Formats: sequence, structure tokens, C-alpha cells
Amino acid sequence: MQPAGALAEQPPQQPQQQTAQPLPQPVQPPPSMQRQQQQGEQQQQQQPLQQQPEHHQRQEPPGVSPATQALLSGEARGLESRRFEVAGVEVHIRQDLRGSNALRPLDDDRVWAGDAARGGDADAAAPPILTADDLSRVGLAVWQAGFVLADLLLRRPPFGSWHGVSALDLGCGTGLVGILLSLAGAEVTLTDQPHIVPLADANAQANLTPGLHRWRVVTYTWGQGNPAAALLQPPDGQQGSAAPAAAAAAAAAAATAAAAGQGVPGAPPPLQQPPPGALPLTAGSLPSRSYDVVTAADVVYQPEVYAELAATLAALAAPHTLVLLSYKQRGLQEGSLLSLLEAAGFAVQPVPDSSLAPEYQGGTYRVVRATRID
Repeated sequence: MQPAGALAEQPPQQPQQQTAQPLPQPVQPPPSMQRQQQQGEQQQQQQPLQQQPEHHQRQEPPGVSPATQALLSGEARGLESRRFEVAGVEVHIRQDLRGSNALRPLDDDRVWAGDAARGGDADAAAPPILTADDLSRVGLAVWQAGFVLADLLLRRPPFGSWHGVSALDLGCGTGLVGILLSLAGAEVTLTDQPHIVPLADANAQANLTPGLHRWRVVTYTWGQGNPAAALLQPPDGQQGSAAPAAAAAAAAAAATAAAAGQGVPGAPPPLQQPPPGALPLTAGSLPSRSYDVVTAADVVYQPEVYAELAATLAALAAPHTLVLLSYKQRGLQEGSLLSLLEAAGFAVQPVPDSSLAPEYQGGTYRVVRATRID
């Protein structure tokens, strides 16, 4: 059977004997016509090429807003669409960077303004500077350090398997690390600031299956109140009005979809009530035991909050809790955070560079592990 559209094979034909005929000689136009042809060719070379209109434009379904159409068709300025493989799991990232003020978050070299003047060659090209406005929305995009940490944790589960392990992801952003851990079998709590949580919640609902995965998304800002008590509150999705409309709009504007194992078409789905498969919605419904693992990916870009982060980790970590931090070394006094953790009673140990995936080795990215010793 011929595949559709294929040409049927014709039986070979015997070549016929033909007598070679002399080739006809081209007829030369008169000299006056030759001059006209030469002038026309010169004028044609001087005229710019006209771009032909595109007649086969993609037709979007009715009822889709122009902004969503631009996002789905890949025509929005600043749209980033890439695929990654994290420990055998294919992850599709489709995000509109305008919502996060991020230039190239998956290949970022920016530094915090307070450290821009320190170190480095004055003649070298200076990287772009993170401003206060940037910092308010950096959580609305996927950053490379999240892949570094997720890949390490999925390839080398610290307890042999993720099934039944309780994990807390601080500064979850789009939810990449927490979603991947939940897919692997962990019971995950994802936390971030109020204007980030709606996006993390949308991505979690887009990628996790009710009844199969266990997760919750909770608002928490480091250094505000008792972190253990704050994380016992019902998830923000159940409260409905917990995230202000402006926060939800900012999350929707970010239009980030972190899809694990399957593609997510375009922007995240509208925010809904947490599905039945999520962790129970009543207060105090977190696992009765302490967290087994606390993760934080690329949250050390602002030295001013290092003290709050260290205090939060100290309040949440039990003696058996393993804390894992992943970050890109940008010369932002990252060592001072490690010193704060040691002062708070943690034993801090860098993960060997050879343990990271080959594409993340070389010293640019770093993962440290910390455990309580007091």
C-alpha cells in the first residue's frame, strides 16, 4: 500500500533511439530593444524587495482574548518557549517574560544593584542590574536554578524514594520544583508571597492529578509571624479571596506554564478551587510530622532578606529535616547566608559539583545542604 500522498511507481520504459537535433540558436533582439532590457534590469536591481503578505495565518478559536492569542501563537514579544529534560521527565516551559520583568531568566547573569560596584574588571561589560521593581516580580518566571535542584533531587532522592516524603518548597515561584517532587510521589507544600501564589496554584492544578498527587499552595512571606503557624492555614485556593484581584491579574499577566511530562497549551488555566486530590483543606491538615525536606531554588538574589530566610529555616527544620538550597553564584554575598545558617545551628555542606547534571557543572550553579545540629 502506498502511503497517502505518495506517487505510484511507473513501470520502466525502454529508451527510444533518437537522432540528435541541432540546438536552436537564440534570436538576438535588435540593439534598441537590448538597451531597453538592460535599463529595465538596472531599475529592477535598484528597487527594494517587497515582502509578500502571509496568507496562511493561524486561526485561533473564538472567544480567546487577543493577549491569549498572541501567547498561544508565539507572537507576543518576550515569549519564551523551551523544553528541558529533568531526570527523564520532559518539561515544557512557555512563559511571557513581560509579566516578570525578566530578560532571559533561563540564562540570567543579572546582579543586585547593591553589589554591582563591588569586584570585577571595570573595563569588562557589566551585567544588567536588578532593580527593586524587578525583584517584586522575579518569582513570576522560571529560573535555571530550579532545574538544577529538581534534576538533582529526582536523580538522587535523599531518602531513596519520594513516596510518602513531606516536602516544603520556600519561594516556590512558578512551582517547578514542588510540582516535580509531587509527581515523584512526595507530599508537597508550595509557598511564596501573595502575588506569586496564584500562578503557582494554577501551574500545580495544570500538572497534578487529583487523587494521585498530594500538594497544597500556601501564602507565606519570610520573617512575618510564626512560619510553622502560617503554614497550617488553609490553602489560598479554598479561601477564594485570599489573593487580591491585582495579585491574580499579575500572575495571569506572567502567563507562565511549567508543564511536567506533558505540554500545557499556552497560559495557565483560570484559578479554581483546589481539586479533591490536593492535601486536605482544613486548618492543621499538614502532615503531623515535621517536614522531611525543605527546598529553595534561586532565592538568594537579595542579601537584605538573608536573615529572614535563615530564621525561617531555623523555625521550620526539625533535627531530621534536610534543607537544600540551589542558586546561581552572582557575587551577591551568598557566603554570608551560609554563615547565618551556621550561626542558627545548621551544619552546612556543599553538594559536590560532580553530583550535578553535566550541563550544570563548572561552578556557576551551586547546591548546599543543611541539617540542624543543636
